[in-house]
Amino acid sequence: MNSDNLESERILETLKRTEARFLTFAENTSDILWETDAAGAYSFSSPNVSAILGYEAQEMLGKTPFDFMPPEEAVRVAEKLAEYISEGKPFVIEHEICSRSGEIRSMECSGVPIIDGDKGLTGYRGIDRDITERKKLERQLRVAQKMEAIGNLAGGIAHDFNNILSVISGYCDLLSSKSSPAEIDLGIEAMKKASKRAASLTQQLLALARRQVMQPTDFDLDTLIEDLAQMLRRMIGEHIEFDHLIAGERCVVKADPSQVEQVIINLVLNARDAMPNGGKLKLETRHVFEDGRSTRMSQVIREGHYAALVVRDAGTGMTREVQARIFEPFFTTKTTGSGMGLATVYGIVKQSGGYIWADSEPESGSTFTIYLPAAAGVTKTEPRAPSPDKADRCGKALLVEDQEEVRLIARKMLESIGFDVIEASNGDDGLRLAVEHEDSIDILLTDVVMPGMSGLQLADALKERNQETKIILMSGCIQVAAGAGEFPQNALPFLRKPFSIDDLKTAIHQVLDS
Repeated sequence: MNSDNLESERILETLKRTEARFLTFAENTSDILWETDAAGAYSFSSPNVSAILGYEAQEMLGKTPFDFMPPEEAVRVAEKLAEYISEGKPFVIEHEICSRSGEIRSMECSGVPIIDGDKGLTGYRGIDRDITERKKLERQLRVAQKMEAIGNLAGGIAHDFNNILSVISGYCDLLSSKSSPAEIDLGIEAMKKASKRAASLTQQLLALARRQVMQPTDFDLDTLIEDLAQMLRRMIGEHIEFDHLIAGERCVVKADPSQVEQVIINLVLNARDAMPNGGKLKLETRHVFEDGRSTRMSQVIREGHYAALVVRDAGTGMTREVQARIFEPFFTTKTTGSGMGLATVYGIVKQSGGYIWADSEPESGSTFTIYLPAAAGVTKTEPRAPSPDKADRCGKALLVEDQEEVRLIARKMLESIGFDVIEASNGDDGLRLAVEHEDSIDILLTDVVMPGMSGLQLADALKERNQETKIILMSGCIQVAAGAGEFPQNALPFLRKPFSIDDLKTAIHQVLDS
């Protein structure tokens, strides 16, 4: 036997051992090994596919992975894989697949390209791992974490509101007895402050739940920061160096400027508290385009143009465990504060269609990055002062409110301004009264969410009869309720409950001047 034959036998023996080793591995691994041709059809599948999906290996041959997926999932995965296959790149992707019994299984699929010399890409080979149980455990963990967060939220709300109610009920008891004028004034002032604290807490909760009434407009983010700069410097103190790095061109966003102000103030205060011994605080704006592939803190950022706001401090920083919880309501590492600041920021940013995440290391400072949807231009509207003749105008107001206590105080406010008031406890009665007094009603003040006909439906009905009808909407929480419809974000004016007489006057001036 010549040397060439010996070499051929050695090569053949090596190939047999390699094949046997591969088959042993393929038959005993808990994962599915597979290979596809250039068209994406299976040319090989390991036998244990039957234990996981119920199909025999031979049944897989000639079919594509998409033949075993739910239709919507097949479309999603195909679009995702196209990005890798077009460039011949390795990939790791999670997807769902239907077993023979109809059960949906979650799989983690890893694939690498097969390159054959001049032929180029001839297929892919890889591994499918069944992660169904892992996904179930992850969902259970998320539910448990949410329940813990809800428990913290409920406890925090109960604590704060009990303190507020203690002040109000206590002074009500004192004022119901004989009190001097000075004591009465003191009690009234204390109750007003407690009411404002309750209103502020409610607004924070609405921001957290993304139920605030947003009034978005196009504005320059840098201009907003410059307008706030003097106040921010006073807030952080002289021991902290403040710097604002402006974007190269106008950084225009579409959002509610008052809500973005609250976001900036909360983040700046958070940075100040992280630097008790002084340091540097930088606010930076820039333009960003995302291609839809980026993820930050489990957030998949949609493709589009954004204005980025970066708040960077040189403070104490955070551990990864703390970072994982910073946006939870009532979670705080401080000895003071309610723990609602960053939760409120998160709610506002998400309701504005944006994204937020934090990067931090202990003793290395923290960086909060916010993406807000970019706008094409700036629309500035200067607030108009109320016309003197309309500011003191008296007339007839139709008040529609289903809560009797709220309706009573709103009526007294309107009467104190000088309006004659007719009132209704629901939208249907309100529409009937509006028709009866159509020629004499100057303004409609209506709650939005009510049983039966909503305030929005009532407003629409009155607008159909008379486009010149003056309407003010009021609510404490806007949501898509039965019959309420989508709230028109550009509806002005809007009164957020609770409101003061001055708030009501401003809204009346605004609507009469429009």
